[in-house]
Amino acid sequence: MSLDYAQEKAYKTLQSLGPNEGSLKERLQYAVIPSFMSLADEARLGASGLLPALVGDIEKLWGDLTRQEAKGDEGTVAASLNELDEAELISLGERMVTVCIGVMQTEGTAGYTWRLDGSVE
Repeated sequence: MSLDYAQEKAYKTLQSLGPNEGSLKERLQYAVIPSFMSLADEARLGASGLLPALVGDIEKLWGDLTRQEAKGDEGTVAASLNELDEAELISLGERMVTVCIGVMQTEGTAGYTWRLDGSVE
């Protein structure tokens, strides 16, 4: 995998969090599965070229998103989000945006970064 792949997943995560239909909890879940989940997997593999601090932030956020055991027919992400109040959901969303922007602004070997509108600079 590559930095380009990680940046694409970060961008897709941000798109899912944006002003779409649904509650913040629903948008967070749509952002996590599959986009942020793929970004977290990419970070754990260590092949994306992301700085160690950013990888640590991704891993910490992933841990917070999956800290609750699955309950019934809901997975760990849904169970974890269901445990949070509105202020905690907002904080989680803000952290996700910060991490994804950090990934998108990481300069790769080709010398370009993603812009928030999806174009490449």
